[in-house]
Amino acid sequence: MATGALLLFVTNVVCINVSGVATFLIQGVRPISWWEATTAKRATRKAMLIWGLLLAVLVLLILFSQRA
Repeated sequence: MATGALLLFVTNVVCINVSGVATFLIQGVRPISWWEATTAKRATRKAMLIWGLLLAVLVLLILFSQRA
């Protein structure tokens, strides 16, 4: 039962982070200076990649845990 609760918790954290980054991108929230904009663009890509991979792993874990 604890594993299921942990899986739900991690899924919620990942989805909240993905939706937060997506909201900032859609709203057009950008840094003011050029150097910060370059750094932020790179960090945003990296964050979306990491959160997307974590979400894919969680989906697989949820699917496999339901079959057991």
